[in-house]
Amino acid sequence: IVSTFLLTGFLAWYACQHENAQGGRIFTLMILSECLLAFEDILSMLSATQAQALFWFNLRFILIALFPVFWIIFILECNGRRDWLSNRLEIAAFIIPLLTQIIIWSNSLHGLWVKQEVTFRRDGIFWIVNTSSRIPGIWFMVHAFYSLALFLLGIGVTLFTMREKQRDDRRQAILILAG
Repeated sequence: IVSTFLLTGFLAWYACQHENAQGGRIFTLMILSECLLAFEDILSMLSATQAQALFWFNLRFILIALFPVFWIIFILECNGRRDWLSNRLEIAAFIIPLLTQIIIWSNSLHGLWVKQEVTFRRDGIFWIVNTSSRIPGIWFMVHAFYSLALFLLGIGVTLFTMREKQRDDRRQAILILAG
């Protein structure tokens, strides 16, 4: 996790230096969200109490919910298809992540996010999360389906565009898909 934090932190800094490149700004947001996600994992593991560990663990879902939207915007920009995403559609893409945040932080009132939270066990100085104890609610499934749909759509757009490109131009698409 520390290696991920350091590597993605470096990549976010590097991408910020090149944000004028095609897809550079959204890539910076994407990789920065991964860096912060790793940092929140570190904070969760090093928390003083189990309640603090759960707070940091749940805070991760702000970034987890936003990442698929950043991904699809990045893919559209990198594949020269940014015009497929109007301003209205881009704003609409953030509705599910926004609702996810509201539902996560008010879960105790309705149980739509999870019916039973994750548990933690202490291992030395670390809190280790046990996600198998979590019983997801309906909105957890909505979030998961939406995220998966955006990832698959991005892969589909990349494959579609790759088919149209010249052989030399396909390397970038292959690298993006591999990443």
